Amino acid sequence: MKLDINILIQYLERLKVLEKSVINFTEDGIKCDGVSPSTVAACQSLLSKTTVTNYSPIGEIGIDDIGLLINKLSRFNGNVELSVNENKFLDISSSNKTMRAILPDISLFKRESKKPNLEYPGFINVPVDIVKEAIKDAEVLGTDEIKFELNNSLLNLISENSEEKYVVSHKLTSPSQEAKVRVPLEYLRAIFENLNEQVEVGIKSDYPLSIKFKNNIFDLTYFIAPKMSDK
Repeated sequence: MKLDINILIQYLERLKVLEKSVINFTEDGIKCDGVSPSTVAACQSLLSKTTVTNYSPIGEIGIDDIGLLINKLSRFNGNVELSVNENKFLDISSSNKTMRAILPDISLFKRESKKPNLEYPGFINVPVDIVKEAIKDAEVLGTDEIKFELNNSLLNLISENSEEKYVVSHKLTSPSQEAKVRVPLEYLRAIFENLNEQVEVGIKSDYPLSIKFKNNIFDLTYFIAPKMSDK
């Protein structure tokens, strides 16, 4: 299989919130349905097989350190050839460089990942910059969480400490059911670090925050577990 190394790196960067996971080369493309070790974050993703030349559904491989693999892949440029041999080595080669990575036994860390059966009243289109602004506010205030609050025709992203409160507001195109959920800043930051376009956000009180992103290459859905106690 051959693909642009930059596309593969961009895909893996969007999975870093999981830290480690099982990647499945399926008939539809490269899939990852994983849960972070803390079980706070989950991701369901697909990298379109149309980005890969001579694509082959070779099945599952394990990655025990997504960040480390990204660092290794960043040494390559342009198109690379990917192959997995029977001894579970991942071979990556370009015109002038070859790397072999030992793949771990996926049974050592494979976590059963069932698609959450969650229903939301609807999804809201939210510019990524709005969320990134709220993340910066939370960092300035030294808080470890952000509250997403739906209030009729407004989405408010609230960061606060004992002395100050910052609110970033986004006007909705139509009224929405009232809801609020508080999520950990750490996981929100990790997800939005590598997103730069509009996302769809699903909000329901005491439900995981759902974040959807899709273009002609990637199809990603994230879930971040809520903090249950409210202020």
